Amino acid sequence: MLVVFYSHTGNTRAIARHIQALTGCDLLDLEPVTPYPRDYDTVVSQAKKEKQQGFLPPLKNPLDMVSRYDVILVGSPSWWGTFAGPVRTFLSTAALDGKTLVPFITHEGSGLGSAPADLRRLCPASQIREGLAVRGSRVDGARQQVESWLRKTGLLSAQ
Repeated sequence: MLVVFYSHTGNTRAIARHIQALTGCDLLDLEPVTPYPRDYDTVVSQAKKEKQQGFLPPLKNPLDMVSRYDVILVGSPSWWGTFAGPVRTFLSTAALDGKTLVPFITHEGSGLGSAPADLRRLCPASQIREGLAVRGSRVDGARQQVESWLRKTGLLSAQ
């Protein structure tokens, strides 16, 4: 099992690490070639423009390792109600046909937004499982929520 994620402020990374601690899975932290600005208003504006223009930011990461995994959890902050640009790049360019994809989103009120529908649209030949949405302000204490979700989706068996 692999967790592929992008984290701008560290919230999505915290959820990815909860998943790793519970499952022992591998992590792939997506890195855009050009890092996003740290300033909130600037990154919000840039993310909106990228979404409107369908821009897919190039990644530093090689994605060939993805072929070794059948189950991939896909994590992202919610940017304009969907996946951040680096995650959209991953979903649009990695070989994901036949894979099981499981989304998780960190947010401040939008929940999963359109991420599940966007995932189905971008990866029509993949099996999509139920996603998880965690408020960014609650990620540090979200381990139990993550564990319950992993059990519900069949990714973590009862001990």
